[in-house]
Amino acid sequence: DMPQRYVWQKQEQRWKGRERFTKGDGVVARMYGVEMTNDRYWLRALLLHIPGALSFTALKAKALGLQQDANETKEAFCARVGDDATVSWRAAAEKYGLVEQDDEYDRAVEEALHSDTNALRFFAYMLVHLDSIPNPQRLWETHADALSRDDRSTRELPEGQRILATLRRLKLYVDAIDESVWDARGMPRVVQETHEERRARIFKRRTHVDRETAEELRRELVEMLNPEQRVAFDDVVRAIGGGGALFYVDGPGGSGKTFLYNALTYHCQAEGKIALACAYTGVAATLLPGGVTCHKLVNAPFTLFSDSASRVGAETAEAAILLAADLIIWDEASMTPKDLFGYADRVLRDVTGR
Repeated sequence: DMPQRYVWQKQEQRWKGRERFTKGDGVVARMYGVEMTNDRYWLRALLLHIPGALSFTALKAKALGLQQDANETKEAFCARVGDDATVSWRAAAEKYGLVEQDDEYDRAVEEALHSDTNALRFFAYMLVHLDSIPNPQRLWETHADALSRDDRSTRELPEGQRILATLRRLKLYVDAIDESVWDARGMPRVVQETHEERRARIFKRRTHVDRETAEELRRELVEMLNPEQRVAFDDVVRAIGGGGALFYVDGPGGSGKTFLYNALTYHCQAEGKIALACAYTGVAATLLPGGVTCHKLVNAPFTLFSDSASRVGAETAEAAILLAADLIIWDEASMTPKDLFGYADRVLRDVTGR
């Protein structure tokens, strides 16, 4: 209210009431800028929001919600309110509700974690678009473990590696929008992932399975196999434990081919072996445990030629996964282009050295 009703007389060093003040009139007052890190910023904020304070002690007491007792001396009340060293103006403004807290942002992140939202990408959008987050680094440290467990690409890693890998992915999301935000918001420094770390992370993610769950599913599916499916199942299982073989399973739609593939996949997982499943179309790939498209499995380009060179390096995670596989299931083989089969053959020959 002071700038509206009074004018500061610099020469006399006092406030003087405005001669032409009428309630409701607009008043343009000069207000000098103060950094938020300066405690005087919060003192001014309290002066602008709390009318009627006759002293600094009274102003701070109103902000803190304190009142002087009837038999309390002025000195005792001042000591209870505290001076600037014990109770800063920022702390008083925070108590009064002028300082935005992290609570609402904590709730927003927790809500994203318990919904179908990509929580890590949501967190990146918060960092970029919400300048009002008081302490972004504290917000990250509070939810780092939950965010890393929510991220499918990192949840199977050991805790330290999992959180670091999630932090790297978060930085990628943020940098894709605005590269200047990460350092400006005071986020932790990110150490770039080495080739060996990336290979180990991808291998772990692509090959990790819950063996107990796989055992239950294997038992359930194997008991439901019909005689023809059981013959094929037993032949493939014997080949996995032996020198390996190539099988072609044919049958009309609805004859149970996918059911057989699932039983074989869960059998391998229950035995601690690695089974890779792919299909030519994405819809069919979703019906297989851990299924991907054929292009994804062998890192094939969309446009293929009969002599397309392999894009799977010998030291990559993709090569390590293919080399460690005990079983590869290729669904919809009859509709796969021959150039894709030729490319996959070259990839597997390069990886295995055969």
